[in-house]
Order: sequence, then C-alpha cells, then structure tokens
Amino acid sequence: MEKLVVAFLLILMLLAPLAVSADGGGPDPERTVGDDMIEILNNNLDNLFPITSIKEYFNPYHEALYSNDGMETVIEIENDEGKRNIRMFANADSVHDHLAYEFIDEGYLKNFLLTMEVTVRDTWPKGQGGCFVGFTNYGVSAFHGYDGAHVVALVSDAKNMEIYLKNHDLDAGEHFPLETRGKETAKLSIVHLTGHTYVYLDGNYAGQLHDGLEGPFHLLYGTALFTEGDSAACTFDNMMLKRLGSEK
Repeated sequence: MEKLVVAFLLILMLLAPLAVSADGGGPDPERTVGDDMIEILNNNLDNLFPITSIKEYFNPYHEALYSNDGMETVIEIENDEGKRNIRMFANADSVHDHLAYEFIDEGYLKNFLLTMEVTVRDTWPKGQGGCFVGFTNYGVSAFHGYDGAHVVALVSDAKNMEIYLKNHDLDAGEHFPLETRGKETAKLSIVHLTGHTYVYLDGNYAGQLHDGLEGPFHLLYGTALFTEGDSAACTFDNMMLKRLGSEK
C-alpha cells in the first residue's frame, strides 16, 4: 500500500508542470519537468513501476532472417550466443529515414519503463543512424492531440545520443540531441508517463521530451538510418519491461 501511495503522489507531482496544456498539442521541447521533480522520479522508479512484465535474455538460437523495406534496404535479424542482433543496410543516395525493428510482445501500454543492454557494432556514417529502444502508436490507437501516428525512440550511435520522433506519414523525423554522450555498450532506458518521455543511460538520467502522445503503444527496439545513413548493426540483450501497478 505504501508503494502505491508513493507512486500515485509521484504521478501527481510530475503531471503538475505539464497541466497547462492537457490536449497533447504535439512535441514541445520547451515543456519540461523541473530538476527537483526529475530527482524525485529518479529515486522512485521502482515504486512507480513495481510490476516486471518481461525479462528476456534471447537465449534460444534463431537463424538469420532477411527482409527489406521496399527496394531501399536489406535487414538481417538473428539470435546468437544469447543476444539479439539486428543489422540494416540502406541506399544512402536518397533522402530517407528507415527503421528496422522488433516488437515487444506484451500487449499495449500507456506508461512503462523499458530497459535493454545495447551494443552499437556499426553505424556509418556517425550521426546518421544507430541503435534504439522506443515505442509507437501506429496501428494501435486513435490519435490524440495532433494528427498521425508516431515513433518515439532513444537512439545511440556510440558517440551521440538523441530522442528521435517521427510522424508515420512523413519521410523524416525530428531529432532532439542529448548532452549525454553515447557508449559502445550501455544500458538504454526509456520511460513514458502521461505524454512525456524520459531517457536514461546506464541508470543515469539523460534527458526528456514532451511528446504529447497518450497511447496505448507498441514497444519496440532496433536499428535506425537517417538521411545519409548507409549501415547500422546492433546487439540487444537483457530486456526488462516494467509497468505501473494500475495498468494491466
């Protein structure tokens, strides 16, 4: 009971700075939760998300599966040595954003904490792709606040980190660079709570974005290539998904 009370109070405190415009209204990097509330969030993530829905270690071996995204890409996905590998090559001669991803099979959630150990094996060129964990409301829910379905992702190329947001109907997404530097292997975490995204690197707070999305969402992870991206190869392991006690 004490944990539920703490979680409820935390939600109320985090909602207060965002209550000026409750209609979503699209992404707004100027609408931020203050440092004092971030510190409270950091210290209470386990209380806020007390239920572990998934622990996945990718132990079963799966041979490589190949697919494409139109004529522009080749995608390879496999399990090997207890890890999930996703690699993508793309035609970098045209302007495009491509995502090669796997859905996380845990129903649809509005608020959650998703953590994975991610190794960036290759991105070329740097700054035009990387490895990500994220979520999308495409094919899941009616859209609130602004038109179109979206993907929101925490992306790392081992050097740079950013929050990436893409409208499904547009060719390219928006990039919100983070001050935190990326790492070749790191624990990436993404929290969604009432229209707001918070991201973490190795358990340390790294940034936030008001995305204005209500969900419910598909959760996903994979590789991304942007405007001049040629190739990206990523390894994923130790997935953990946690959710609010009030959500089923």
